[in-house]
Amino acid sequence: MRPRLPWDSRLGPFIDDPTPVIELLGFLKDDDSLYVRRSVDNNLNDISKDHPQVVLNTLKRWQSEGGDRVGWIIRHALRGLVKEGDPGALALIGVHKPLVTLTRLRLKPRRVEFGNYISVKFEVESRSRKLQRLVIDYIVHFVKSNVKRSPKVFKLSIRKLNAGEKVYIERRHTFKPITTRKHYSGKHRFEIQVNGVIMAGADFKLVM
Repeated sequence: MRPRLPWDSRLGPFIDDPTPVIELLGFLKDDDSLYVRRSVDNNLNDISKDHPQVVLNTLKRWQSEGGDRVGWIIRHALRGLVKEGDPGALALIGVHKPLVTLTRLRLKPRRVEFGNYISVKFEVESRSRKLQRLVIDYIVHFVKSNVKRSPKVFKLSIRKLNAGEKVYIERRHTFKPITTRKHYSGKHRFEIQVNGVIMAGADFKLVM
């Protein structure tokens, strides 16, 4: 009954109005079977692509009603919205506006040949007086065939920082052939996102 299946056609009526699906999911969210609960979170993740606020409101209601497994459902069902940095989704998993400073951003090389990788390094320092939960992502703005750029969010790290604590992060991103994206030469952009907020960024050139 999923509105969107990776290998099948979309169910138009349920995409337009997911109410019947959500009503059914309400009966299944506390099921003992992990398979059933996984189906619940997959359905909600599908629905969030067209009706994000409906999913957020549904999960808030379920959270207020309680239940041993609601927290698990929330974390998994909101994976798409969390990746996009949706403030409502982040708040539901206990992540709020970051009180941090991002410094020492290093992006090398600034000219990357296709098939090679770009390395990013940076430091995050907490400016809060209490513990913070941080969802740290990076965004690559890929050049498209029309020369415009399209952003893609990649998961980087989930950290808990105490007051004044610093963390040093390093990651490599490899540019290689994949079936879901065609690469083009041109000026791309690399950005660091913390709890849905863009903290820093730099341009680089991809050469095919």
